[in-house]
Formats: sequence, C-alpha cells, structure tokens
Amino acid sequence: MVPLWSYSQTTAMLAVGAFLMGACTQGAWANVPAYLNELSPPAVRAMFPGLVYQLGNLLSSRVTVFQAGVAESRGDDYAFALASVTLAAALMLAVWVRFGPEKPGELG
Repeated sequence: MVPLWSYSQTTAMLAVGAFLMGACTQGAWANVPAYLNELSPPAVRAMFPGLVYQLGNLLSSRVTVFQAGVAESRGDDYAFALASVTLAAALMLAVWVRFGPEKPGELG
C-alpha cells in the first residue's frame, strides 16, 4: 500500500492509500505501549513508555528535513522520499519485533 499512498495520481486513490496507511499504522502501534512496559525495569515502569515515545519524537523531528533532501536530490521526487523512508522504517520495525528482546509474563 505504500506505492498507493505515495504514487497515486487521483484524489480518490490517494485517499484510499492514506486510509490504508493509517489503519496499518494504528494496528502496528497499538501494541507498543504494552511492549514498552514489558521491557522497562519495574522501578521506572511508569516513566519509561512516555520517555521512549518522546525520544522517538525527538529523533523523528529531523525526518522531514531528511525527506526534503532526498526528494531534492532526485529532482523534487517527494513520492520517492516518502515511500523510501516509510519502507525503511517499516523494515526496521519488523526486524526489531522479530529479533528484539521480549519478556513475556514479567508484568505481574
């Protein structure tokens, strides 16, 4: 759905792509707070998820500047910049979920 979202030529197809991207994004991130609580040490469990979210915001604050640089280097191809950064982020998330740490049953 990334090509549909980033390369659509009509408003209707762009809307369909945006809806699908939003639905998948919400589905992917719905479990993140529980996962962060699972990874956090008990002493900082109340603070850890919020801190991690804000650090993510800090890191991602430069993404638009990076995307603009990618787009300008490819002749103002913003569709390519959006698609490549989105696919890279999705791949990194998939690798982290597959190989990252997990501590099931340690919340109790």
